[in-house]
Amino acid sequence: MQGECLKTLKGHINFVYCCSFNRFSNIIASGSQDESIRVFDVKIGKSLHVLPAHSNPVSSVAFSIDASLLATSSYDGLIRIWDIETGTCLKSLVEENNKPVGHIKFSPNGKYILASTFDNKIMLWDYNNSKLLKTFEGHKNDRFCITTTFLVMKRHGNGITNGASASTTDSNSDVYIISGSEDGIVYCWELQSKQIVAQLQGHTDVVEAVDCNVPFESIVVKKKKENKWKTTTHSDTEMEQATSDEQPYCTVYIDSGSHDLTIRLWSVE
Repeated sequence: MQGECLKTLKGHINFVYCCSFNRFSNIIASGSQDESIRVFDVKIGKSLHVLPAHSNPVSSVAFSIDASLLATSSYDGLIRIWDIETGTCLKSLVEENNKPVGHIKFSPNGKYILASTFDNKIMLWDYNNSKLLKTFEGHKNDRFCITTTFLVMKRHGNGITNGASASTTDSNSDVYIISGSEDGIVYCWELQSKQIVAQLQGHTDVVEAVDCNVPFESIVVKKKKENKWKTTTHSDTEMEQATSDEQPYCTVYIDSGSHDLTIRLWSVE
């Protein structure tokens, strides 16, 4: 594989900490130590908006699923929601402790925002109503911008498909929160109960980055034993013959990047 630099986007006057494409890959947003957000048109390579977004460095930027909104977070403790077309700030979210926000992510259905903060918490916001819905705790995060993400597994009869667009309140979906941690462990919470259901251990230093992959093929999971997720795959024919003691869950693939210089790929059992 070879790479060629097609464009260089300029404008920030200090370190660029984060950048992201929208889903259509025609817009890039970036956040900087200079406390600003820049929104670039990819085709022409020009800045569409310069947003004086925060009073401290910008830690994370994220587009909504329909690309109409941009969420930004900062060491100033604020999460801001922007209209991407006008550059107008629509909402500012802040938790009472006002700790630095290290990372943000829109939910797959676009209704919620997940935010990790420097007080060992992950918060789920209903941003339309400026309401903090849930707080997830148990990991360690007070120094680094630890990433967090959603894992949505949607059931169809006895099978599972990629649930990327499922609602976090859909009764046919199992929703989990995945996060790295400064203690070197990858944590998995069940969204509704806020309980830790898995701790993936193997890294020897801070886990700063995580992501999930849900395969599209149908699979089934055996009964849970000793609080572990035991997975097994089936063909379509076998899927129709799945027995009643089998519960439909999806094989979970998680990758994690650590300060120990490794990336680990996990199959959760």
